[in-house]
Amino acid sequence: MTHALWLGLLALVLLATETAPVRADIPGPHPRPRPGPPLPPPPPFTEGPVVPDPFPPAPAKPKRTGPFRSCGSGMGTGLAGIGLAWGMLWLGNRFARTQRSPSGRG
Repeated sequence: MTHALWLGLLALVLLATETAPVRADIPGPHPRPRPGPPLPPPPPFTEGPVVPDPFPPAPAKPKRTGPFRSCGSGMGTGLAGIGLAWGMLWLGNRFARTQRSPSGRG
């Protein structure tokens, strides 16, 4: 019973450490802008020659969304989760082999 409690506590701590960075990425409310000095009037518009841009516009970078914004596709976190799951499975099987079965006490 104590092994299960310790493993549950470990799982809770690991879950808390994984969710903390995700909660930090959530934007809060925007503060109200402070009024500044009045802007000067714009200069008068003058028509000039139209010069074409010799370089094509750069393509827009894709915006990352979701809980794994900071690490790209989240492959590192996924692999770490798989490793932790296999490790917990190995530990559980190892502890289960060392315990006597209640039905074998007969």
